[in-house]
Amino acid sequence: LARHLLGPSARVQALGEASAEDARLSPEEVKKVFTDNVPGVEQLVYRGQDGNFSLDFMVGAYKDGFRAFQGTALEEHLRSLFRLIVHHGHDLKP
Repeated sequence: LARHLLGPSARVQALGEASAEDARLSPEEVKKVFTDNVPGVEQLVYRGQDGNFSLDFMVGAYKDGFRAFQGTALEEHLRSLFRLIVHHGHDLKP
């Protein structure tokens, strides 16, 4: 079993580097991607904090990235990946 799981038939080809993804949507368009695809997203709160809505957090992350990663090597990478996900939702891609 171990040989099979570690063998060539079970390997996935490594993906190349993710390219930088520019912000091309307005805050309203980003919100619409989530409200159209995530039922109840308007009521979700960030980290259980009353009045701190997740939708606002996601709009900010799309524009500026994730504060927890600012100044790190992952900052641009994670912001670009998040934007790519939002763009796929906006463009109705799987």
